[in-house]
Amino acid sequence: MYKKSVLAVLLAMLLFGQAYARGFEPGMHEDMIKKFERTISRLDLSKEQEAQIEKINKEHKKMFLSYSEQLAPKHIKIKRLNLDEPVDYSKIEAILKEMSPIHIQLKIAKMRHRNAIQEILTPAQRKKMKNLHKSNHKKGKKGKRDKKREKKGFFR
Repeated sequence: MYKKSVLAVLLAMLLFGQAYARGFEPGMHEDMIKKFERTISRLDLSKEQEAQIEKINKEHKKMFLSYSEQLAPKHIKIKRLNLDEPVDYSKIEAILKEMSPIHIQLKIAKMRHRNAIQEILTPAQRKKMKNLHKSNHKKGKKGKRDKKREKKGFFR
């Protein structure tokens, strides 16, 4: 029974650790927004489209801050618990379970944000955005986060 619960906790940590690594680190969302805004700036938007997107982005940033305020203390608690000896995985699991619904809400908010902007674009702009997105995510291309992690020895 003990082995199963430890295995379950480790699996949860792995799954949520990946989610954390994919954009829930402090400061990473801002980098993603800047990248997205650079892509948008290449679409030859009308003044009306720019105003609409600016409004959507402002609302999204406010919403993201509220999610960040909820998640940040939990991330710190997990880091502290992980430094304890012995590590209390049951406490970590409880915190991860508290974080899960927030991560789901955050993911949905990101999708709604992207779709709201897509609705404002013309079909030609959507196509150009899709192509820019593909070129930004070529296989093997490393972003700032990957380079930072290499320096820290994350990819050894």
